[in-house]
Amino acid sequence: MQIVNINDYYEMFSSSLTSIEQIDLKHDFIFGLGVIEDEKAVGKIIFTIDDGVSEIQSIYIEPEYRRRGFATELVLNAADFVTSLDYCPGFHVEFTNDVEFEDNLLDFFKYLEFDIKEAEDVRTYSVLISDIDEKKIKPTKNEANVKKYSELTKNELGLLAMEPVTIENGFIFADHIEQDVSMAVIEDGEVQAVIIFSAEADGLTLQWARVDEKHKSDLVNVFYESMQAILSKYGPTTKLYIPVINEQSDKLILALFGGKAEIVETKYEATFEFEYGIMDEEA
Repeated sequence: MQIVNINDYYEMFSSSLTSIEQIDLKHDFIFGLGVIEDEKAVGKIIFTIDDGVSEIQSIYIEPEYRRRGFATELVLNAADFVTSLDYCPGFHVEFTNDVEFEDNLLDFFKYLEFDIKEAEDVRTYSVLISDIDEKKIKPTKNEANVKKYSELTKNELGLLAMEPVTIENGFIFADHIEQDVSMAVIEDGEVQAVIIFSAEADGLTLQWARVDEKHKSDLVNVFYESMQAILSKYGPTTKLYIPVINEQSDKLILALFGGKAEIVETKYEATFEFEYGIMDEEA
């Protein structure tokens, strides 16, 4: 077994990286370590170091190479890497029990003695675009200048870039945005409303939605235009993944999709404090 910096062996690991990970590793605060065994890439860990905090973005070992300690070695080496570059008190990671994510992460982080908490008020719904009740999202009488992300001017993109556009574990980079179905209303130098989707292997994920207090109806307008764009580009059987973070959002999703909204994942948050700067290697 050999632990390496993925960027030094990029050609070997490229096929095992998601499109988002390939983009992420170009940024100077995102790092990747990989496992080489039998002269091939068999595992990876992707993590960030930013302002004294290290976030584990993903960890994965090919199924036939599991239960050989490779994942543990990746975490230990990542801890050494983090502490060699910057002071960090420990690791933080958020993950779900959804089948789309790596198997057995909950048991794995328990084994490494991470402090694990379940985020009871955070969940993700899965729905088909055809399940939406269009009567609930009819555009308002006050016409808004809704524009696709792909149609925004350089100045408008600059205004949007100043917004707190964040997702669970990091910033939304323009490369992640599905620009033909993401929408915004920008008037008089202000972002009045925005809705951002990213493309996944089997559908679309709602990453961010916001409306200012003075233009609440604009959120309905951008949501309506996004739904029409998704239907046109992807069709009625497109699956949407919609994270919910509070009771008000929960009510909105249930109103739009009724009983057809299915909870597909529960979120966990795990932390580990380094002892004397590194993890206990006996873990």
